[in-house]
Amino acid sequence: MKPLHAVILAGGPGRRFWPWSTPEAPKHALPLLPGGLSLFEDTVRRLRLLVPYDRLWLVTTRAQAASLRRLAPGLKPSRILVEPEARDTAAAIGLAAQRIARLDADAVMAVCPADHRISPASAFARQVRRAAALASRRDLLMTFGVSPDRAATAYGYLQPGSPLGGGFWSLARFHEKPAAARAARYRKAGFLWNSGIFVWRASVLLEALARHAPDVHAALGKLGPGLQGYGRIPKRSIDYAVMEKAAAAGKAAVLPASFSWSDWGTWAAWEASLPADRSGNRVFGNARLDACRGVTAVGADPARPLILSGARGLLIVQAPSGTLVCERSRTEALKALVP
Repeated sequence: MKPLHAVILAGGPGRRFWPWSTPEAPKHALPLLPGGLSLFEDTVRRLRLLVPYDRLWLVTTRAQAASLRRLAPGLKPSRILVEPEARDTAAAIGLAAQRIARLDADAVMAVCPADHRISPASAFARQVRRAAALASRRDLLMTFGVSPDRAATAYGYLQPGSPLGGGFWSLARFHEKPAAARAARYRKAGFLWNSGIFVWRASVLLEALARHAPDVHAALGKLGPGLQGYGRIPKRSIDYAVMEKAAAAGKAAVLPASFSWSDWGTWAAWEASLPADRSGNRVFGNARLDACRGVTAVGADPARPLILSGARGLLIVQAPSGTLVCERSRTEALKALVP
């Protein structure tokens, strides 16, 4: 098998996790896991099962770089790529592929967002190794699909095509986040959630960018010292720029995940991981409840306790940067409201 590199994408501001998440301390750097572990630290630990630090890369922003370095001091400075500004995932992944290909044109790269909850790590590592082995032999762009346990409207969906052997399937089509009725049809038809985790050879990804998104590829090729000119790269997701077109051309594949996966993109997604009492209440951090029902209370400010009495069906988050009070069903609307 060709050498494997792993790339962590950690640039999102996590607006839907406001007020605890900020541009300087985003969602993936918060102590959301047992023992005060962050999703970013968990991602580093998981990928260290696959690669040494000299083949572990981080693509992040100026605002987050220092805090993420502190959380993962083993990361090598030469493997930390700091975007001058956010240009979406096609630019971030293309930049990492460009740097990896300079070291080894035949290298395989696995791309993982920093804010996913995945377990067990051993199952994830086994499947990435399988995908990397196939990527070493074939010019495919591969992703992982998650079997839905509900008709979720917060995720995109992958439509498998024909079997390729070894549990892999051709990827027939990407589907955007659907309305509830369509999500139910997708689940019934055997579609998979789009995990946003990819495996391919760096050279194959760069060739796909040149074919399907030549403006992105050209802009990456014109970058100057200190990533000068990065802001001129067209702002486009890797799904839209490459994967949808590669699927239509028969050059994409999907492996159904054997691991548990959750994209904690919203408060609603994360709160489901918290234990609930008999009244459906969930409490995290410096918070106390009295006579409440169906309430999630997050006390993220150690200096100020959050105390609630008689509340119903609310999400309340108190953090140093602000306070959020909303109906639990309204958490998806936060991204549009937070500056």
